[in-house]
Amino acid sequence: MDELCNVRFFNGTTGVGLIDIFVNGVLLVGGLEYGTFSPFLRAVPGIYSFELCPRGENSEFFYLENIEFPSAGDYTLATTGNLTNLDFAIIRPEEITDMPISLPNIRFANLVPFYTVLDLTLDDRMAISGLLYKETSEPMEINSGNYRVRIFDSDTARQIMGENNLIIEPNISHLGIVFGEIDSPDSPVKLVLTNDVS
Repeated sequence: MDELCNVRFFNGTTGVGLIDIFVNGVLLVGGLEYGTFSPFLRAVPGIYSFELCPRGENSEFFYLENIEFPSAGDYTLATTGNLTNLDFAIIRPEEITDMPISLPNIRFANLVPFYTVLDLTLDDRMAISGLLYKETSEPMEINSGNYRVRIFDSDTARQIMGENNLIIEPNISHLGIVFGEIDSPDSPVKLVLTNDVS
């Protein structure tokens, strides 16, 4: 059995551009673009010091956090917010993603600070209801294919992301991260889809 963690990073920090991520004082990820993932990196379970800074010379760290990865497995460490209100969310696949699957499955994570509760529809049917900020939905089995996804503010039923096309591949565990600006209700909300496990 593998005793190491697989850790990747997602940059959901607005207003910064590219960020550098230092772990225990060593630059591990350089120039991570907004809305993108780093590759998975291998690590021994334990507590690590994470520092973030904007890409470029003479940049100062704007965030420091000690984060524990208690056991082997896959982790997505996502930043959310902006320079004055930055936070981390740790997204870890559920046990179900380690089991053989007969259908693809998908989970969604809410990383939109302005909208603390979200609803998501697939092909105009409610798929996820009441997804709280910094939380991840349970895995949902779904047939492979193309789906129309829309995202709504649960509190007002206002649509906050227009129709996007979601492509579900066969026999894969998917993770959809909803992220965006925090300044106003008119700021754009986006969705990015990736594999849930390394």
